Formats: sequence, C-alpha cells, structure tokens
Amino acid sequence: VKPALADRANATCPASQKNVKGNGRSLKPWRDYSSCDFQKKDLSGLDLTGSSFKNMNLRGTNFTGARLQHANFTNATLHFSKFQNANLSRAIFQNAEFFGSNLEQAIACQAVLEDATILGSFLYRIDLEGANLTNIKVYNSFLARANLGNSKLTQSVFQNSVVHEIRWKNARLSQIRLNATRGIPTWLVDQLSVDGVLSESVVAP
Repeated sequence: VKPALADRANATCPASQKNVKGNGRSLKPWRDYSSCDFQKKDLSGLDLTGSSFKNMNLRGTNFTGARLQHANFTNATLHFSKFQNANLSRAIFQNAEFFGSNLEQAIACQAVLEDATILGSFLYRIDLEGANLTNIKVYNSFLARANLGNSKLTQSVFQNSVVHEIRWKNARLSQIRLNATRGIPTWLVDQLSVDGVLSESVVAP
C-alpha cells in the first residue's frame, strides 16, 4: 500500500529544484539532487536513473523498486535505507556507508562500491555481477545467495557475516580477508591459504 501523496518525497531543494515534492512525480532522471533533503522520504518505484546523490545523508530513505542505474551515491550516508528490488546497475557507491540497510534482491551489476562500508545490513540475493568491490568492508551482514560473479574483491574484508551459497565464479579475490564469517566454500579456503586471510571462519559443508 502506497503512503498518502503528501507523505511521498516532500524534499526541500534550492529554487531550481523547488518542485521536488508531493508524490515524487516531479523527480526526474539524470538530475543533481545533492542539495535536497531526502531523509526518511519515500522514493520507491521512481525512475532516478543517472541522478546524483553525492555526499547526501539518506538516512531512512526508501528506494525500494527504484530505477537507479548510473546513479551516483559517492560519500553518501545510507543508514537504514531500503533498496529492495531496486536497479542499481552501474551505480556508484564509492566510499558510501550503509548501516542497517536492506538491499534484498537489488540488481547492482557492474556497480562501484570501492571503499564502501556495509554494517549490519541485509543483502540476500543481491546481484553484484561484475561489480567493483575493491577495499569494501562488510561487517555483521547477511549475503546468502548473493551473486559476486566476475566482481573485483581485491583487499575486501568480510567480518562476522554470512556468505552461504554465494556465487563467486571468476571473482578476483586477491588479498581478501574473511574473519569470523560463515558459509565459506572449501575451494575458497584453499585459495585463501595462498593469497588472503582466513580466521575464525566457518566453512560450508
């Protein structure tokens, strides 16, 4: 059930973007929204392709089912944000910070999450095929059945997280660290014994 129209978006923006309010229909793709206030706003299902959210505080923002291909979230704060079933293909989350966020079944193929931090978040079945996850730090998060095929995971860190039944095919895993993490396949354990760090983790049966 969608919320009342008056409860959707309602952002306060500069004069050039003053019409960003109401039910969100005035929000257009390929726009710079970096000076707007979208905290705890409902932007679910909107087409925000190519838009910029750089350096924004998006605490509690609901992007469920939104189209966010090529969007830029560099340095954004995304605590308690919702991205379930959103299309994040080729989106940029460089140095972004997720906390308590929900990215269940989001499509983030070829997205850039370099230097991002993900803490206490739910990433069940997220599709990160071909994504750049260099130096990403994932703590206390749930990634079961995620797709990390062909992704770049160089110097990434997974700690106290669940990685059960992840698709790792052709992922670049140089210097990856898995600490107190559950669901690691045996072949990955063998690889990490040569190039990586594996400590206090549980190998999948």
